[in-house]
Amino acid sequence: MRLLATTNPGLEFVACDEVQDLIGVDAERRYRGAIVFNADASAVPRLNRRARSLHRVLAVLRDRSVPDVGLDDTYDLTRSAGVEEWVAPEQSIAVRPTRHGEHAFTSPEVGERVGQAVVDACRAAGERPTVDLDDPDVVFRAFVRDEDVLLAVDTTGERSLHRRPYRVREHDAPLRPTIAWSMVALSGFEAGDTLLDPTCGSATIPTEAALDVLDRPPSPGRSYDFEHLSPFADVAPHDPGGRDRLPSGTAVEGREVDADRVADARANVAAADLEDVVSVRRADATR
Repeated sequence: MRLLATTNPGLEFVACDEVQDLIGVDAERRYRGAIVFNADASAVPRLNRRARSLHRVLAVLRDRSVPDVGLDDTYDLTRSAGVEEWVAPEQSIAVRPTRHGEHAFTSPEVGERVGQAVVDACRAAGERPTVDLDDPDVVFRAFVRDEDVLLAVDTTGERSLHRRPYRVREHDAPLRPTIAWSMVALSGFEAGDTLLDPTCGSATIPTEAALDVLDRPPSPGRSYDFEHLSPFADVAPHDPGGRDRLPSGTAVEGREVDADRVADARANVAAADLEDVVSVRRADATR
């Protein structure tokens, strides 16, 4: 199975390293903010549930370079992609299009053409899917970048993986959790170390560090689209795993001078069930 994962632009190399650590395959940068790799179906649940640097995991159905690409090309590539195998009877669909470059058509037109191809392919297979743009069961993502056309099924869902459930409080300039974790990974923090964030804001960096060193999933309890996609029907239930206590000699701490931000940080730490793990105190990092 060909997979594409989206991530933070400029940090694709961090995402490639994490994919290697999680599922043992080599990934490469496909374009800005996206990496590609080959893996079997069992990798999809693990990446969605455990990856800390990724935003979405997509199953690639078509990836072609088409000179002078037009809307008819997007239709033809979709009709021949086997999309009907991903849509079960009574499931609804939606297409989320993205377009970059100079073209004689718009992103909405890509979405309409690809959507029609999906419906036609399903009807030819004896199915009659409904289109639901608000709450679809199956989301197809269509990318047209210059002459490249890529069609994929979203295995993650409408809610990006970077939207962590512990983020119950935010300040005016919050740090994206996937960037925070990437910073922790690049720092080399591991069991036995002390991590201190002297200007922790809403405690995103300490929280990501603690969840990682405890081997807890970043978004426990959330649902994913792969759970109702037929290619993943036989995937074993997930064991959340993780530890309750930090390894011996490990400490994770945050400091913040603003009292309101300290309250925000503590609320987020509590939402992540890390009150006994992450220490947040009011302090001035300049003194």
